[in-house]
Amino acid sequence: MPKLRGAAPINWAIIQGEPVTGVTAVVMTAKMDAGDIIAQKTTPVFPGENAGELEKRLASMGAELLTETLNRIETGSATYTKQNENEVTFAPKLKKENGLIPWSQETQRIHNLIRGVTPSPGAYAYYCTKDTEEKKRLIILKTQIHEASNIKTSLKPGTVVEIAPCGIHVATLDGFLCITQLQPEGKRAMDAQEYTRGHKMTPMTCLI
Repeated sequence: MPKLRGAAPINWAIIQGEPVTGVTAVVMTAKMDAGDIIAQKTTPVFPGENAGELEKRLASMGAELLTETLNRIETGSATYTKQNENEVTFAPKLKKENGLIPWSQETQRIHNLIRGVTPSPGAYAYYCTKDTEEKKRLIILKTQIHEASNIKTSLKPGTVVEIAPCGIHVATLDGFLCITQLQPEGKRAMDAQEYTRGHKMTPMTCLI
């Protein structure tokens, strides 16, 4: 704090590409998350880390910080620092529709979004097979950015560029993103290569 006040600070820290996040002990006030700061701990957001993984690390940090804060209050050594209102940002609760992947954005922003909404509310896309116009929903669990990911393609964002050893390459605004793990609707999670062996997804398939 004062950044990311609200219901989903962990998610939004990843979605917005924050390099550092943390936990804060504040005085309770009528205004949400606006009380004086008693103590803080920070940690880097690891590359590839999703919101669920980061939440586990922050929960452990938060437990330690709470113990330290209570000890300071009990011994009278606690200090109270007012938050800078000019630096306040907000982290509203995420809805299901926040997880729909906007392929027309930059690769890094899409990668951050997928990590930030995993495991909940979840990142997803739709695609149609060549045999039917029925839209199928795919939950996208993990993605990777490669050195070559910034090589821009002429394909429409959301188009499958190729089925590669690492997974499914999908065109974005400024290159491509590799889907490495996904979950078909109503099915179990699986790696992308396993999925493509059993389903009719080929280059030029379009995700929406």
